[in-house]
Amino acid sequence: MPKEGKIAFSVVAIFLLITCCINFVNLTTASAIKRTREVGIRKVLGSTRKQLIFQLLVEALLVTIISVLISLAGAQILLGFLNPFKDLSLTLQLSSDGIVWIFLGTVTITVTILSGLYPALVVSSYKPALALKNQISSSTSSGYAMRRGLVVLQFFISQFFIIATVVITLQFDFVTKHDIGFAKEAIVTVPIPIGENPDSKNGSSKMRSLKNEILRLAGVEQASLNLAPPSHKSVTSTSFKVAGKEDEFNTQIKQVDGDYLSLYQIRLLAGQQLEDRDTMAGFVVNEKLVKIAGFKSNEEIIGQEIILWDHRLPVKGVVKDFNTQALGDPIEPVALFTYLNGFHSLSIKINPTDMQTTLQQVQAKWEAAYPEYIFSYEFLDDQIRNLYQGDRKSSIMLSIFASIAIFIGCLGLFGLVTFMANQKTKEIGVRKVLGASVESIVFLFSKEFVKLILIGFAIAAPSAGFVMGKILEKGAYRIELGPMIFLIGLGVTFIIAFLTIGFRSIRAALVNPVDSLRSE
Repeated sequence: MPKEGKIAFSVVAIFLLITCCINFVNLTTASAIKRTREVGIRKVLGSTRKQLIFQLLVEALLVTIISVLISLAGAQILLGFLNPFKDLSLTLQLSSDGIVWIFLGTVTITVTILSGLYPALVVSSYKPALALKNQISSSTSSGYAMRRGLVVLQFFISQFFIIATVVITLQFDFVTKHDIGFAKEAIVTVPIPIGENPDSKNGSSKMRSLKNEILRLAGVEQASLNLAPPSHKSVTSTSFKVAGKEDEFNTQIKQVDGDYLSLYQIRLLAGQQLEDRDTMAGFVVNEKLVKIAGFKSNEEIIGQEIILWDHRLPVKGVVKDFNTQALGDPIEPVALFTYLNGFHSLSIKINPTDMQTTLQQVQAKWEAAYPEYIFSYEFLDDQIRNLYQGDRKSSIMLSIFASIAIFIGCLGLFGLVTFMANQKTKEIGVRKVLGASVESIVFLFSKEFVKLILIGFAIAAPSAGFVMGKILEKGAYRIELGPMIFLIGLGVTFIIAFLTIGFRSIRAALVNPVDSLRSE
């Protein structure tokens, strides 16, 4: 996995842990009012604040240890799905890998402190007299302000994930549908055995002869000998100089024959195409190479000599930029030239009317030329699709993890609303007796969370915009981060929050006031 991918998944994992810790802190401090009598009695009997803090931290530690054990079992199950999905071979080696135990121990202690320390400080701070009289208010003495701040942080994380997921999805859809600068439909690539020596007369004539034989087939429209298609999973790069200049530049190189540009429909902007020769006679370069070499126009570089390897040859043409790897990667300078020793592939454009018959005929011609080798072929559009497989899978995984983070946030939000409903049972009954409607009671529960969502959005929008902008600017083609993307994130957050809050608040609002007042 690339370094950037590891960093991204590590950040997601940290955010998930933070969200879980926020839920634990929120629910613990919110429900701390129920432990006031316990705390008061313990303090009257002589317990010190340190002893109470220790007790509550031990409780948090036990919860964390149980969670770690459950997560280990879950991780073992999920690896069975993750390994084939990402072509990995990850295993949990608890018996032999000491680093895993060190990591688990560090995570356990860190999570225990993050989730348990603040609730322990809040609960242990109760004064015995007020605690025994049950005069401690949930909104004043149980970390109410801190709890609101943590809810804002939770909404920030959720909205950050939502915006990032929307951006990644739109960007992936954009790049897969973008013009890649060359034709890819109905083109088959057939490897030329590397063991053959094209420098020999026999090797050279065999390649040429195979190409000519295939061109005679009724279903074949064009053919080209080359190193690889325009876009490929592996590229070859080297350095070059422009005659008369001291600077050295890097460029990708592609060995092609004279039919390459025509077959792939790569647009020629200036000069002429390459001659169909076995040896290097000149270069055709792309627009990017023209720019990095310091020329102001495509016409200006025509006729200029490029020094590459031991060759000093003129630039004969300039072609429009095309993608040599995935569309997410930036456009690179490219130099194309004829060089028979670099021909390891035969590209064939096939008439789509009867592809299977044509492919069988191509196979027969190829096996006649190389009987000691096994014939294989691949459609170019399949090759290009495979270039995006890693990005597509990473996008799916990030979306899944983002959904998990949002789900965890909803659980915490549901718990908070449930606690609020229990605390306001009498208030809701009195309001209903005085004529309050169900809608007004739901609004009572929702109005504060609306403020917290907006505060979280005010932090998440610029943060997500900055981070995703930095990620997108590395690509050659990218979507614009317009206001609609951020409004989608805010809208999704409101929908999720209102579904979570509304379900519990409507239940509380529909309770018969007689029952709620009697229970008080």
